[in-house]
Amino acid sequence: MRPIILVLLALTIFAPVYAEEPQGKAQIATWADRLSLRQSELDKNAIEKPATLQFVHSSSKGDSYAIDAGLTISVYETDRWFIGPLVEYHRKTETSKEQNNFQAGLTVINIYGDVSEGHALYTQGSLKYVKDKITAGEGLLTKINVTPLYPDWWMGSARKIGLLDLKVIWQPTVGVQYETTNNVLKTGEHGSAARAFGSIEVGIYPFAEALRSNLEIVVRNNYWRNINQTGGYKSKYDQDHNLFQTGLTYYFDSSRHFGIGIDYSEGENPEEGLLEQANTILSLRLKF
Repeated sequence: MRPIILVLLALTIFAPVYAEEPQGKAQIATWADRLSLRQSELDKNAIEKPATLQFVHSSSKGDSYAIDAGLTISVYETDRWFIGPLVEYHRKTETSKEQNNFQAGLTVINIYGDVSEGHALYTQGSLKYVKDKITAGEGLLTKINVTPLYPDWWMGSARKIGLLDLKVIWQPTVGVQYETTNNVLKTGEHGSAARAFGSIEVGIYPFAEALRSNLEIVVRNNYWRNINQTGGYKSKYDQDHNLFQTGLTYYFDSSRHFGIGIDYSEGENPEEGLLEQANTILSLRLKF
């Protein structure tokens, strides 16, 4: 399966992509215009999650690093649809429980409603090959997420609070997932899990006009509920998973491509092979 994934990615990088203009005319975009770098796959959440990178060199303990990065390539994009392959890598070495998770696959996004009027519904489906050296071995992950945009309720659109130079935005997402694997927690057991997913994120931008929203505080809580479990997932995992995160980022440029930030997280993430733990990480931020 790995050679097929590499061929697919090579073809999409070097082939032209067609994007639809508002008038409906197609235009060829350059490969650089098609790339999107985030913490995981590209989504339509208004609170964008940048890729993070940390590296520590120690002469006594050895090097350590933390990476959370996902690259998505657009091969077809209109005002209603987005289709593209993706790769993700999530790795932490200097924690109580390591993380080593690679994913590759395809994502499709449909936009229902009128984004220009501020009322829309984003539905995203993804199919991924997963190779996890810590928690799951090899398998497949399928998921469907729904993210609403409703500015009247500050949902997906930042609003200024009173006379303060402060903007606030919040974004909910719900979804379902199905995952299979061949080596749960390195026991050799196969297993599968069907999950319900819910997430609530709040973004706060102090001194929004003065700093051009370059200072960002995000509070996020993700929750997974296993609806059905088989094999190793049933015997080795709990039914509920929760991950609380809060972070502060300062972007150096007006386009918010490069920054530095600090994150605190507590809990676990079954999608990305993160076992339950609490840690604080200072890292570089990249977002395109």
